[in-house]
Amino acid sequence: MSLIKQLRVEKRTTEEFEVMLKGLTLEEILLLRLELENESFSNKLGGYKILFAIQDVIKCGLVKFALDLRRTKNGAARFLGTDIDTLERNMFKYKIPVKNRNKEKI
Repeated sequence: MSLIKQLRVEKRTTEEFEVMLKGLTLEEILLLRLELENESFSNKLGGYKILFAIQDVIKCGLVKFALDLRRTKNGAARFLGTDIDTLERNMFKYKIPVKNRNKEKI
């Protein structure tokens, strides 16, 4: 199930929200999310290694997206512009499970 469908089932997103989200750049989405988190921490969102952690968050998200989009490791690796060994290292690093759909698919 795609993330959009899953979030809609969980009532965590709506079509209207998704249309609004499409109008924002990734940078704006990230800045908005950080600003909201900072407010919830009473402007004390410091001391975390955000600059380093964000790289892992982005890589993990891209690997998950590629695997969901392409359905095979070969396809996901090609989509990401990498090889299968690098893809599998990232899957291991970010604890992304291998889905057993059939022999060729993930």
